[in-house]
Amino acid sequence: MMLSFRHVGFAVLLHAALFLLLFTGIECTPKVEEPQVIQGVMVNPAQLAGAELGPVAHENPQREESNPPVQSQQIEQQAQEAQKQQEQEAARQQAQHDEEVRQQQEAAAAEAQKQKEDADRQAELVKQQQAEEAQRQAEEAQKQAAAAQAEALKKQQQAAAAQKAAEERKAQEAAEAQRQIAAEEEEQKRAALDAKKKKEAAARAAAQRKQAQDELQQELGVEEASSKSVTISDWQTQLTAAIKRNFFLPPGTDSSMKSYLKITLSTSGEVLSANVATTSGSLIFDESVKSAVVKASPLPLPRDPSVFDPNITICFSPEPRNCQSQ
Repeated sequence: MMLSFRHVGFAVLLHAALFLLLFTGIECTPKVEEPQVIQGVMVNPAQLAGAELGPVAHENPQREESNPPVQSQQIEQQAQEAQKQQEQEAARQQAQHDEEVRQQQEAAAAEAQKQKEDADRQAELVKQQQAEEAQRQAEEAQKQAAAAQAEALKKQQQAAAAQKAAEERKAQEAAEAQRQIAAEEEEQKRAALDAKKKKEAAARAAAQRKQAQDELQQELGVEEASSKSVTISDWQTQLTAAIKRNFFLPPGTDSSMKSYLKITLSTSGEVLSANVATTSGSLIFDESVKSAVVKASPLPLPRDPSVFDPNITICFSPEPRNCQSQ
């Protein structure tokens, strides 16, 4: 947890107060006063007894005269020894007191030094943590700036790529449109060139069919040929009706238009191919007829399987009478 300057200051003030109270307590410690020297006189109990007896004490005056000097000397020696002991005791107590004071002062100084070192360490730790935090914030800001710059560069590159892609797409679309126009023009030219050939081929095919029908009638007889002709006509009517149900008249075209289509069928009536044999003169109309043929697949089959022709050419017009006129 990061320490604030307020916490450090409070800790320093608290240690200073404790240090002050420690020295104040040392100064308030009562000093040991030296005991007063009491001088006394040693009294011989015998003298006290003699003084009480009165006359008896005077029986040996010589002895009384000889004892006082000895007693005085003894008393003086005892007093000197007592004083010396008191002085020694006082010196010992003073030395002990001085040692205690010195130890207390050393302990207080050591505690103050320890507190100062702790405060210095805490301050250094706070300073180091602040420096590390500042460095971390600077590195984070640098990373964010680098990330923002990279993001801006990425967006710029993406915008440039998007613009280039849009330009390429527009160019491709323009080229495709031009290609489609050219293809349509080429298709129209090719259709116009093929129309005549297809018309001639259709005429030849019609002549061949008529010849074949004539030959068939000659072989099978007029009655059978007539019956098959009716069957074929009915089948073509069914085919035309199926195609008409899926036909859509394009805008700009006339319902009087008609197209001849060559259709290839499978035995189940599936349309394998559908091509314009004789154009109506409108490419859009012809394509709409081809699309209707494909959508109508499978086409109905004739009632008589013997008249089934996988390659048939039929005339189609929104108005059936237009095909019956020819």
